[in-house]
Amino acid sequence: MRVIALDVSGSSTGWAYGEGRELLEWGKFISNLRHSRGRRLHEFGERLSELFSEYDPEVLLIEKPFLGRNSNVLANLSKFVAIAEEAAYRTLELDIEADWFIDPRQIKKLMGVKKSIVKKNTKAKHDDNKQIMVKRINKLYGLGLKYSKGKSKKHNDDDIADAIAVWHAWWILNSDESAH
Repeated sequence: MRVIALDVSGSSTGWAYGEGRELLEWGKFISNLRHSRGRRLHEFGERLSELFSEYDPEVLLIEKPFLGRNSNVLANLSKFVAIAEEAAYRTLELDIEADWFIDPRQIKKLMGVKKSIVKKNTKAKHDDNKQIMVKRINKLYGLGLKYSKGKSKKHNDDDIADAIAVWHAWWILNSDESAH
């Protein structure tokens, strides 16, 4: 089964591709934040269409937007998720099924990522959680993804790690089904 997982964001979207339970490719799209949101949405849809055409996935997984976010962030993120759905249908005639949206809390639990040692919900806790996930993915797959606090999306691979985690978590959730 050909599966693409996305960690959708308006600034940097990570993606992972695998066939069966074998992770084969991964990467990220970085948006130019100086462009208008309309242009970024358009470019995002075009990049996804290219990705979908190249890999022809049978399943498209998306990390579900976290409802606890600021309402403006959630509204903006939802637009990018909608573009992903539209691109999947336009390119592949693939409708994203409800269970292909994976809750980020469930992903962390399934990945065995323990809670951050930072107690308060701060930037430090956010950075700590990103670093923990990158290390976990590197350990599971023997990768060299990186994350350094304060570095740009261009230099960090946390979005890729999150997409791989979505992909990995889905396989755990579907472990009773056979991998084709």
